[in-house]
Amino acid sequence: MKKVLILAEGQTEEKFIKDVLAPYFWSKSVFCIPKIAVTKHVKSRPHFKGGIVSYEKVKNDIKRL
Repeated sequence: MKKVLILAEGQTEEKFIKDVLAPYFWSKSVFCIPKIAVTKHVKSRPHFKGGIVSYEKVKNDIKRL
C-alpha cells in the first residue's frame, strides 16, 4: 500500500481529505494522511494550526513532508 501525505490548510480541508479523498483512494490501495499546517509555534501552549497566509509560515511543514 502507498501512503500520501497531504498538507491541509485547516480543519475543513482535513475533514474533506478524510471524508472524501481517503475513501476513494483507499479502494485504489493508496492511504491518504492529512497534516494540518502549523502557522504559529508557541512554547507554553498548543501550536496554532490553519489559516495559511504566506509561504514563509508553512515552509518548514512543507519541507518536513
